[in-house]
Amino acid sequence: DFPKFKWQVTVGEISLKKEDPGEQVFEVENIYNHELYGKKQFDYDVALIKIKPSYDGRGIQFSRFVHNVCIVRYAAPPVNTQLLISGWGGLEKQPSGNTPDVLQFASVPLLDQRACEQKHPYMITDRMFCAGYPDKEISVCQGDSGGPLVYKTEEDNILYGITSWGVGCAIPDVPAVFARVAAVYDWIRNVTQFNSDNINQTRINCMKNWI
Repeated sequence: DFPKFKWQVTVGEISLKKEDPGEQVFEVENIYNHELYGKKQFDYDVALIKIKPSYDGRGIQFSRFVHNVCIVRYAAPPVNTQLLISGWGGLEKQPSGNTPDVLQFASVPLLDQRACEQKHPYMITDRMFCAGYPDKEISVCQGDSGGPLVYKTEEDNILYGITSWGVGCAIPDVPAVFARVAAVYDWIRNVTQFNSDNINQTRINCMKNWI
């Protein structure tokens, strides 16, 4: 459990050393951990944060600096599709390595699920998948956990995964593991009480006050 009164949420932030033009800061109203997290190591590694409206009663305001991503029930990008990762995690392989002052991002290819299971025997569940290069030192690292992995299509930016765990940092042929967002779609809808007249709703386009 996390004491919510000790946390803040910042959106639109690029640099940690200065206030960015589109930066918005909010207090946390509540934190929701998946109730099945912890029953098996790293499984259901997702949480939702509900923010408090700002002093003028407004929530997150979308702008050219702040955008939402779609959450979909069904998402199946082809193997080797380039997926976008981002975060302020470590820049070196050592856990105590340097961390950046500016938001970092890169693209990594999606692995076949069977290959993912072979790289991490007895660890991968249906709520997980792998992404990474066989021959490049490009990946997430300590400090990136909880960050987004985005599947960019011609129509939408889809939150396909959440950075979860890995072995070391950016080791070639040792892919990072991500939580599969589509696998917890119903849980997200239930917690956020996303309203829709369509009981077969398969996408959530806009949750302005949820992270």
